[in-house]
Amino acid sequence: MIDAEVVEHARAAGIVLIGVEGQMQEILQHFGPPSPFKRRTPQQLLAVACSHSSPDLLTDIASQGVSDDVWKLARKLRRDVPMGIRISGFEQVTRRLGTDLQRMGTHYCMASVHVPWDWQSITESKSQEEEHQRTEVWNQIDLSITAMGEFQGEPSMESAARRALSDCCSIEVSDFICDYTVQERLRKELSVDIPVHLEDDNGTSIIAVILPEDTVAARFRGVLCLSEASRGFVSTPAVVQASAANKGGEVDGPKMTQVSENKASIPPVSQDSAADVAGKPDGSTMVQGKTIAEWQEEQDQFDGEPKLPPGWLRIRSRTTKIVYYFNMYTTEATFKLPKLPLPNGWQEQKSKTTGQTYYWNRKEGKSSFEPPAL
Repeated sequence: MIDAEVVEHARAAGIVLIGVEGQMQEILQHFGPPSPFKRRTPQQLLAVACSHSSPDLLTDIASQGVSDDVWKLARKLRRDVPMGIRISGFEQVTRRLGTDLQRMGTHYCMASVHVPWDWQSITESKSQEEEHQRTEVWNQIDLSITAMGEFQGEPSMESAARRALSDCCSIEVSDFICDYTVQERLRKELSVDIPVHLEDDNGTSIIAVILPEDTVAARFRGVLCLSEASRGFVSTPAVVQASAANKGGEVDGPKMTQVSENKASIPPVSQDSAADVAGKPDGSTMVQGKTIAEWQEEQDQFDGEPKLPPGWLRIRSRTTKIVYYFNMYTTEATFKLPKLPLPNGWQEQKSKTTGQTYYWNRKEGKSSFEPPAL
């Protein structure tokens, strides 16, 4: 008879990132080259063109894309077996995403490359099943999706998948980009019918995340943070390094260029949230596992940090613990500290000679390097 107690089972989940070339370059640069000496999970990331994701092309692409250092390390780790590349883990997911994936000519899927366990790790296995897996199953170079993991305590498949992305690749994607409605809208704009949620042959839940073309990338404390651009702007493809001079966890802002009138962009507010923009925020909206109302009550934990403009909250990521800024009226999220509004008559200017920002009141003939108080 089973004891009447709650048993917390590990939740297995994975994520596959789909984006344009510039975004894939950002991720590859962030992850870095594979180590020729030390095993890691994953060992390498590999951007696979969606148009070449058919099974008959994947083997050649993997063989050409896997680094020589990965081959050398894999052979060193398991000298007792002939070494080869298996694409089944990645292929079964791209197959279930459907043939429309191959029509995304300008997009890439981010794949991960894994090497075998060495004999020392095999002898340190925690169970016979784990030992069997490490010895007989994971003994080749394997091509898989971007990230996959098994975790306890995660409330949903999506949160487990995003934790895998954070733990394996040090990448975090914003709530807005991962939102199901946003993902469905992106698929509609691209005229492709590929599922947002799916399962692989082992029953592992997987989320397929398409990155909007105007995604903003910022590096913060070793994590690559991907978020939506501010309304009306699109970011240039550049990773932004955290500045040592910044205070309160702020990062340098990415360069922004105005979106042309004929360029489609995804607004940061859904039709269901239109009332929020007009006036009241929806206190029941969930952000990082808590409601807006709960985050409002917890803002006192950030006492001592720079003051935020009306409507902005500090939000702490559940996976990386990084604090970012969230506008409860527009649902905009950013890693750059939002600026307080200036008093009437004041304008922000930039010196043509030094490039330094200052504030100018033409009517009063005053200037200041410090933001004027309201």
